[in-house]
Amino acid sequence: TNREAGVSEEVVVCIQGIVCDKHLPPVLRIPRHRNAAKYMHQSVHITGLNDPLFVKALENLAAIPRGTCAQNPLHNNIFERHVDKNDFDHWSPISHATNTAIEFRNQYFTYRHDDPHALSVPLTQNVDPTGQLATLAGPDLFHGEDNVVVYCAKLAGSSKFKPISPCAIRVGDIIEVQMSLLLTPIKNGRFKMIIVLRGIAILNTSFTDVSIK
Repeated sequence: TNREAGVSEEVVVCIQGIVCDKHLPPVLRIPRHRNAAKYMHQSVHITGLNDPLFVKALENLAAIPRGTCAQNPLHNNIFERHVDKNDFDHWSPISHATNTAIEFRNQYFTYRHDDPHALSVPLTQNVDPTGQLATLAGPDLFHGEDNVVVYCAKLAGSSKFKPISPCAIRVGDIIEVQMSLLLTPIKNGRFKMIIVLRGIAILNTSFTDVSIK
């Protein structure tokens, strides 16, 4: 579990949707300012094009901090063990064009003082092919397990998945996203739920395959 900035609990859930925006590896351009490393992240946005099931999934997601998630009541008590539900800031999705969407992101690095005992893991070739990203970490930052995002694709006619490079993911692909919901303090004794990207699985590329022919 990521312990950044007082995070005290984590819930892992999955949601399916259509990629409408992305900022994924590989990292080929490194910012000139060294302090930029702490802000660097990978992200993906998905939408359901106002499909009722997707809208309901977002409603359930927003209900978790309030303790009113009907789809999985077990999630309702997760954050309340630590914080009164009245001390949560409301979470809401984003907009993409005229549709509701959700953003998932994960930082490339974690502050060492936020997780002093976690092990550092190497950045993979798919993420940092030139090795320049790793040099930005310095003594204050590290790339750990909580910064790793897993990428895979469903094999046709099978329930199995294969590893893929993140650059294989395109806008228009139907994917399943694994995310962590984390509780973190903000200010004035209040808290918010943050969404951390853990994994992306491509389920269907038929729409994007047709569009590039």
